[in-house]
Amino acid sequence: MFVKKAAWRFNVIKSTMLKQVTCFYQKSVETRDHFPPPETIYTNKLKFYDCLNKWNFPIFQILDTNGQLIDPNQEIGITQEDLVKMMQTMIILNTFDILANELQQKKIISLYATSFGEEGLQIGSAAALAENDMVFTQYREPGVGLWRGFDMEDMLNQLFANKDDINRGKQMPIHYSNKDINFFSISSPLGTQMPQAVGYSYMNKIQKKKQGVICYFGEGTASVGDAFVALNFAATLECPIIFFCRNNGYAISTPTDEQYHGDGLAARGCGFGISTLKVDGNDPLAVYLATKTAREFSIEQNQPVLIEAMTYRVGNHTTDEHGITYRCMDEVKYWELNDNPLLRFQTFLIDRKLWSKEKNKIFHKECRDKINFLIERAQNKSYGNPLVLFEDVYDSMNPILKKQMEKFSKFLALNREHYPGNFENPNPI
Repeated sequence: MFVKKAAWRFNVIKSTMLKQVTCFYQKSVETRDHFPPPETIYTNKLKFYDCLNKWNFPIFQILDTNGQLIDPNQEIGITQEDLVKMMQTMIILNTFDILANELQQKKIISLYATSFGEEGLQIGSAAALAENDMVFTQYREPGVGLWRGFDMEDMLNQLFANKDDINRGKQMPIHYSNKDINFFSISSPLGTQMPQAVGYSYMNKIQKKKQGVICYFGEGTASVGDAFVALNFAATLECPIIFFCRNNGYAISTPTDEQYHGDGLAARGCGFGISTLKVDGNDPLAVYLATKTAREFSIEQNQPVLIEAMTYRVGNHTTDEHGITYRCMDEVKYWELNDNPLLRFQTFLIDRKLWSKEKNKIFHKECRDKINFLIERAQNKSYGNPLVLFEDVYDSMNPILKKQMEKFSKFLALNREHYPGNFENPNPI
């Protein structure tokens, strides 16, 4: 009886599938003129195209490396207040990096990654976004969070994994997240944020929601499978999203000429049928205008955009490695002195009487004093309850997790001196 029922169900499914395949085949024959496209050119000349040397994307730039406008009549569309705020946020990010990096060097925190040399592209792009836009980052865009209102004390709580850490001590350092500012949680595995961001933007499209979505990643991440999947899905589903590639010259220790051939990530964008732009990542004004224009285009046209921001990572990949093992210090010094986004933007503002060397000196000191104060406060906070490890895994704790938690509780009771956290009152969800 069971065999007969199974055979009957199989025949029904088979019949349904055959009808669907037949309908699809008939439909595809009727609309065959879309493949290849009508504009396809045919030729009787056999020729392989030299794509390696064919592509040469211009890099969009507003300020030259000396901080001077290339075109004095260039329309940027940004207020003087925001220009000053951009300068201040870049200084805050740079100062925060210096002091947090020192904490790791003293073994007070376990890991840190600086943004030295990349401040301009972070603040320039962040300034172009709307408050309700959704941001997907890697672990190299803390400046985007700072611009959007991420409190420095919350960032330090995360670095110390103390009782006030938003992530409840469950993330590696520099893996920030903040729902209040639409700053999506960060994962260490490369590229995971890219298909997530595409899925989010596709949801916006289905719901006809006019919300910007931006996804940051590095040129090294662009070599992993998730990147290709995300770019292809965004292109074929026509998702309103900005892919923002931070090309800083190195994927940890691998230079770009060992990562890809051709003209960087921009060529890949065109290969996927995505509108693409290369921009000078050390020019905050160019990055701002490029991101602002890309945001408007992606939302209005329901199309993805790829921005490749060319910059240079002056700092180490993280505090776990030393850049001197794969590059010379002369190279680093050259970029630090000759194409520094902070100095470049500072010159631009000073020439327009919006900033001064004296203001710069005072603001640096104020930042350093404030961050040192917040570091001391975050460092003196106790750790949370280790048992929160078992929370947030499922909506409600299942029997297996409860059993594991009971076993771990007994272990903690026997080793109390090694776990200084607050055992009595777990942080509420």
